[in-house]
Formats: sequence, C-alpha cells, structure tokens
Amino acid sequence: MLRVACLLAGPAVCLLVAPLAGAEPADAALRKGIAQLLEQGWPLSAQARAEAKTQFEQLNTSAPDDPSLCYAYALVQLRQQQHKQAAELLDGILKADKEHLAAWRARAWLLMLQRRPDAALVAMDQLSRLLPQAAAQDPPSELELARFLGRMFGFLEGPARSDQVDSLRAPHERTVLDRLDPPQRDAFQQARQEVRDKFQQLAAGNQQDRAQAQQQWAEHAERVGKQLEQERQQLNAQSEAARQRRDDAQSQLQSALGEIATADQPLVASLATIERQASAVKREVVLLEDEIVLLSNRLARARDPHEIAHLRLEIERLEIIQSRYWGDLSLLERDASPLLAQRAVLERRAADAQARFQQQIRDAEQLLAQLVQRARRIDMDQRQLARRDGSLPPGIRGRETQMTALTTYEPFPLEAEKQRLLESLERP
Repeated sequence: MLRVACLLAGPAVCLLVAPLAGAEPADAALRKGIAQLLEQGWPLSAQARAEAKTQFEQLNTSAPDDPSLCYAYALVQLRQQQHKQAAELLDGILKADKEHLAAWRARAWLLMLQRRPDAALVAMDQLSRLLPQAAAQDPPSELELARFLGRMFGFLEGPARSDQVDSLRAPHERTVLDRLDPPQRDAFQQARQEVRDKFQQLAAGNQQDRAQAQQQWAEHAERVGKQLEQERQQLNAQSEAARQRRDDAQSQLQSALGEIATADQPLVASLATIERQASAVKREVVLLEDEIVLLSNRLARARDPHEIAHLRLEIERLEIIQSRYWGDLSLLERDASPLLAQRAVLERRAADAQARFQQQIRDAEQLLAQLVQRARRIDMDQRQLARRDGSLPPGIRGRETQMTALTTYEPFPLEAEKQRLLESLERP
C-alpha cells in the first residue's frame, strides 16, 4: 500500500513511500538495523560513512536487496554526497519494482542534479505514469508529485535551459501534461511558474549585481593600475639613484686606490734602492766573515810567532772593515724605517678605503636586488589585473552558480525523508 507522510517544512511537503511488495521489513531486528543505519550514516564524516557501509553489508546479508534497507542506504549516500553509490542503489530498487514512487522521484532529482536531463526526463515521464496510483491512495500525493514535476520542468526551462535541452524537454512536457487532470495541471503550472519567477528574479538581481560589480572592478582596476604605475616610477627613480651611488662608490674607490698607489711608487723605488745597497753590503760582510774564519783556522794551526802576529793583525783589520759594513747596514735600515712607516700608513688608507667604499657598493647592490624583486611583484600584479579585466569577482560567479543550481529551486528533502522512513519502520 502507498503511504504518505505530510510534514511541515515551510510549506507543507508530502513525501511518498512506494508501494513495494514486502517493502516493510518483516523482521523486527531488520527494522531496528535500518533505523541504526540511518542514524549512524547521517553525520558528515568518513567514520559515519564507514560505519553505515558496515551496517548495510551486515543487514544486506540477512535481507538481500530489501527495498527499505536499500532506500535507507540511498538516503545515507545522498546525505554523504556519494551520488554515484546512491544512483546504483536507486537503480537496484527500480529494477526490482518499476512502480516505486519514492525511488523514481529521488532518481529523477539525482539525474537532474548530475546534469543528465535526457535520463531525468525519462524518469519524470515514468513518474507521471504513476500519478493515477498516487491519486488512488492519497490525493495530496498526486498534487505534490505534479508540483515536483512542474518544478523540474521549470528548472529545465529556466536555469538549465539550452537549445538541446529545449528539444528534449518539449515532447516530454506535452506528454506529461496530457496525463494530468485539471487540478494536477494547475499544481504543475503553478510550481513551474514559481521556478520561472524565482529564476527571473535571481537573474535580474544578478544582472544588476554584475553591472555594479563590473563598474566597481573597473574603478578598482583603474585606481590600482595608477598606484602600480606610480610605484613603478618610484622604483625606477630609486633604482637609478642606487646605481648612481654604486657607480660613484666604485669610482671613488678606484680614485683613492690610485692616489695611494701613486704615493706608494716613490717609496717602493727608494726601498728598492736601499734593498739593493743592503744586499751588496751583506755580500761583503759574508765574504769578510768567510775570510776571517779561514784566517782563524790558520791561526789555530800556526806555530811561528811571526806568522801568528801577522794573522792576528789581518784578522783585526778584516773585523774593523766588517764592523764598518755593519754600520752601513744600520744606516740603511734607519733610512728604510721611515719609508716602511709611510707605506704602512698608505696600506691602512687603502684598507679603510676598501672597507668604506665596498660597504657602500654592497648596500647599493642589495637595494637594487630588493628593487628588482619589487618590480617583479608589480609586473605580476599588473598581469593579474590585466587577466581579470572584465571578469567577474568570485562572489558574483558564486551567485551565478547558485542561480543555475537545482538545489536552489528543488532541494531534496533528506531530513523529511529520513523521518518518514523512520516512522514507517515503527508501524507494525
């Protein structure tokens, strides 16, 4: 028997239960299990999906393909946005019973949600064939079905309209209307017109929002474009100033090092002269030292007093000459000392210049690198601005998506269907 549960959800919504042979579980444990399946699978989580799957598989083992069980699990899959699995369950129910009103309605809705108007029209056609059965059981049910069909055809005529859809819709709509009696046709036309009106209202509002958003975006783009261009000009000026500071520092460093090198040249020349003189003196000192050593060895072996006296006099003479050379070396070292001191001062000046100007060069190059990065960001912002020129802001695009969504005009009554099914399971 066909049963109808009328619930208040804004306007009265009458929900259908298909007249399936054996549709109600004969086993009390199965009834309880189906109720648990609905409760376990209703929270939106992976854990709930897993628990519902386990519960369904266990129940389906003891009651294979039970219509109420399969329909309950289909509701769970719809709740979890698992549309493919829900469609497979609904197809299984309809394969077993082609007069299952609730399954036909859910299948037609799901096909329309999946943008398959050709298959949805076939399901709606079959649903319209079953209207006499609904009318025989409970008059409000037939009117609710007629309103559902009207909203679905209104959706195809408005939000989902296209030339291809129109060619599919028109013959099916004529066929469905021919099956409706006057009250049903009135309900159909009224529901269809409600969808049309709502769509036109949303379209008009969206058009106004679109024009306003485009105007705002054009103003924003112009303002931001000017700001980016001003920032680019500032960057160019800063980059030019940084390059100039770097070049000036490099020039000053070369000039300072050049002056130091110029001042160092005569010092180097003088020190080279002293070094040559000192080298010559050192050679003489070494020669004298070798001769003194030779004479000292002869003195150590000599036995003749006259020879001993002569060697001693010769050694003393050489030592006197050697001491004079040592004095000359001291004089040369004294002459070199102020020159070395002056060179040390020049080296410190060169090091100071290197440190000072190299730091200025590094600072300028670091600033230039930062300015290059900022210039690249400006380039990217300008490209993004150009790409979005004339496009719609995300908020407008989102409203346009909502305007063409089936759920805007015909949301599936999941909560009401769940409650209706739970109540049906409590009946003997």
